[in-house]
Amino acid sequence: MDELRILLADDDAEHRELLGLALQRGRRSVRIHSVGTPGEFIELVRTQQNDCVVVDFNFKPRRADELLIEVADSLASCPVVVISSSEDQAVVIAALRAGVTDFLPKIEALTDGALLTRIERAVAESRRSVADRRTHQRREEELAALAETDALTGLFNRRHLERLVQSDRFRKDRRRHLCVVMMDIDHFKQINDTMGHAAGDEVIRAVAGVLRQSLSPSDSAIRWGGEEFLAIRPSSDTADTWLWAERLRHGIADARVIVGGQRVNVTVSIGVARLNIEDFGEEAINLADHAMYLAKERGRNRVCTWEMVAMERAAEQVALDLKPEDDSCSPRQLRDRFLTRCQSWLGPTQTQHVREHGNLVAACARRIARRLGGRTSVVESAENLALLHDLGKCVVPESLLNKPTGLHVGEWNIVHRSGEEGAILAQRLGVGESIVELVRTQCVRFDAAEIMRVAAGENEACHRMESRVVQVADAFVSMTTPSAYRAARSAKEAVEELIRGKGRQFDPDCVDAIAQMVAAGTSDGEGDAGLSSMSAA
Repeated sequence: MDELRILLADDDAEHRELLGLALQRGRRSVRIHSVGTPGEFIELVRTQQNDCVVVDFNFKPRRADELLIEVADSLASCPVVVISSSEDQAVVIAALRAGVTDFLPKIEALTDGALLTRIERAVAESRRSVADRRTHQRREEELAALAETDALTGLFNRRHLERLVQSDRFRKDRRRHLCVVMMDIDHFKQINDTMGHAAGDEVIRAVAGVLRQSLSPSDSAIRWGGEEFLAIRPSSDTADTWLWAERLRHGIADARVIVGGQRVNVTVSIGVARLNIEDFGEEAINLADHAMYLAKERGRNRVCTWEMVAMERAAEQVALDLKPEDDSCSPRQLRDRFLTRCQSWLGPTQTQHVREHGNLVAACARRIARRLGGRTSVVESAENLALLHDLGKCVVPESLLNKPTGLHVGEWNIVHRSGEEGAILAQRLGVGESIVELVRTQCVRFDAAEIMRVAAGENEACHRMESRVVQVADAFVSMTTPSAYRAARSAKEAVEELIRGKGRQFDPDCVDAIAQMVAAGTSDGEGDAGLSSMSAA
């Protein structure tokens, strides 16, 4: 047996010395801590690791059974041997009721080797008991893990999720938010029907493997059922999980899934929902599920968020709420009704992009189109496009719209989707199809070569006059309006920047038009306060 650490407690100093000698005689690996008062005993029991405690029953001014009950929590796995000068049956019973391991008359304890033998036996039994408990606990944990593990993929199953919902694991996260991600394998039934269920199982295992490799230590992944998977990520930012889901989607699409010597191309549709940790539960999973089904409806192999679902529903409701007398609602009115309905979901930067910035761009676009001699219908079309061109920013996370540094490729791809999202929302609002198509293609960069294709009747929507006008107006207003991370430029500086991109990024005629307006220090007499910077050349 290894070295024994024994706490010896007796109020009689002479007895402590004799007992110490009896314990150390013939054994070098005994370390004894002796105490003579109940206070010292209590302190060492609570602060020191002991292999065994030896205490005199009459440990004046207290009794051992009283002391042992007081420190029972600290002695949970430490054997206790009580010694006593009295062999009264009542003393023995009182000691045993206090939970001691052994009782020994003091005269016998002082006999050569008797006390040490009892201690070694008690320690050995205690260690076996502790080892048995640990083995039993490990076995129970293993069985619990097996019960919460999906046999096919090795991921967690729904039983684990049920326990997770009841636990406070995520609620301890300081970020106070969770992102729930629902994922479904596209066209899985077709794989099963054409290649067999064994092939389907192999595809499920492959997808689960990519998902597992994508997880961070704080994430959880669950096989939700069939070909559906659920991931739970502590995160305070939708953009972070959106980007994670996009990387996961690409990773699955790029994975080499070989079944029967044949490569199977696998894609997934993913839905993302962000919520407060306190709201984690079945409803949160339903939100992610709705977002995933939206990804399916939009063509599969993509990521959609709950915000996209909510915004679409809001736009549809605005259209449904229109009364007969509202038939002549302008795009501006429809947009503002939509923003009012979505107010609780939108951040300040999203609202600013869609409403305030949109209004300024509309005023600027109207003036550019008029200066270019556009027909009334073209001027109105340019203004309406400007009012709605940033509508899709409603689903772009605030963190990306506020980011003070340049966006990386993944982030830019999310922002770039705002054109398609804006077109969908405009369509749901009931805006004319012509404006919807212009909103969809507004993010397409100007290219002088495209003008030739437009003339040939190709790619017409991308570079109609209205689009070219709004691109210049948008850039001008963005540069002359201050933001949280950038000071406003003067109108003159903005025009100089536009001229540098003339013919490459911006339409030359539109740049010339706004340059003339700034040089003349005029806003065509319309007096829009938002374009007062034009006179600050």
